[in-house]
Amino acid sequence: MTKQLRFIFFTPLLLLVLTGCIPEGDLQPIIPKDYLNDNSSKVWLVAEETEGGKDYSPFKREKKQTFLFFDDGTFYVQQLGDWGTGKFYSGTYIFSINNRNSELQLDLDYGGGNKVGFWVLESLRNRFVLEYKDIPERKIVLTTITKPER
Repeated sequence: MTKQLRFIFFTPLLLLVLTGCIPEGDLQPIIPKDYLNDNSSKVWLVAEETEGGKDYSPFKREKKQTFLFFDDGTFYVQQLGDWGTGKFYSGTYIFSINNRNSELQLDLDYGGGNKVGFWVLESLRNRFVLEYKDIPERKIVLTTITKPER
């Protein structure tokens, strides 16, 4: 290959590599919001609620709390046994990244000044582990509802 052909071939390639890089300061983290609401098709069950290692979640499945998150930032919460009865609480949520420590956070606003904030310790498609912001030893495990075993 002649020097001119090498120059013609490698110069645009080098420019593409150098100008195609994004400075690290401009990178924005991707928030897995679709894991949480999945186009409003996921129902989350509070599988565990622990404080200091002791489990406080109800034993009976129908007494466990469920959450349904919507794309528009609203949510419903109700007991599993109350589905279809119209007994539920609703509010708004914000799923974001804390700028100070770069951690995922979930903030629920039930209205009337009733707010609850969580740090997201684990986020998977079918499991979230949340820690209360104001009570770090208190944790909640949310899992998607699955078919009961017989």
